[in-house]
Amino acid sequence: MRIFTILAVILSSYMFSYILVSVNPLYLIAKEIYPGDIRVLIDPDQNPHTFQLTPSSMRIVKRSDMLVVIGGSFEEWLKKIDGVKICRLSDSIGKAAIENPHVWLDPVLVQSMSVELEKCLEKVYPNEMVEMRMNLLNFLKNLSDETIKIYSRLSRYDGTILELRPALYHFVDRFLSGSYITVVGQSQPSLSPRKLKEILRVCKGYRIRAIIIERNSSEKIAYPVIKECKLRVVKVDILGSDASSYTDMLEEVSNAVEEALK
Repeated sequence: MRIFTILAVILSSYMFSYILVSVNPLYLIAKEIYPGDIRVLIDPDQNPHTFQLTPSSMRIVKRSDMLVVIGGSFEEWLKKIDGVKICRLSDSIGKAAIENPHVWLDPVLVQSMSVELEKCLEKVYPNEMVEMRMNLLNFLKNLSDETIKIYSRLSRYDGTILELRPALYHFVDRFLSGSYITVVGQSQPSLSPRKLKEILRVCKGYRIRAIIIERNSSEKIAYPVIKECKLRVVKVDILGSDASSYTDMLEEVSNAVEEALK
């Protein structure tokens, strides 16, 4: 009977041993390094900017071996959590996450974030250290290759990117030399008449042909701009909801940006 009890404890520990990441892009990064169970707290169909903890999601957080987050002001709900190991990836990239929280869209920043993540993982799973370090080295190489590939692909464009909200801030800053304009801020519910007038002037002056909008966002706020400037709407999935890997997500974002610049 004692043997069965010991086996049950071991099996239970294995089944419930997992790290938890706040958003899907961090899952795509973490799975390149950590070979174990990784779970995502915020569903890709939810808005991470407005997410609130529920009793059930709090239980998931409490049961995790470690919670991996962007940090900064991105996960406001972190203030309600205690007694859980937390790995803040923004600790490795200075003020970038304060400027704009969508830091996972810059593969150069992700290199530093990945190194930080691996350090956090080693503290929780020291027995996996060798495998995780090898995985990290392979991932860093893939990131470098993908960065060069995107540079080469987008270097021919110098047009202006118009986006509904500032999700692509870090991606545009890394890969494009043209102007970057957003219709509204991340939390603005509407477009003021003054801002509308300014956007219309820019659209016509820079001959902008498309506007980029996040996949699950409504076009309603931008409709006056879309109609007046006759813009094509290009959807982008910044959370990599259907992506099989981190580089796959970057490819999809690159496709959207290139489509908007054509």
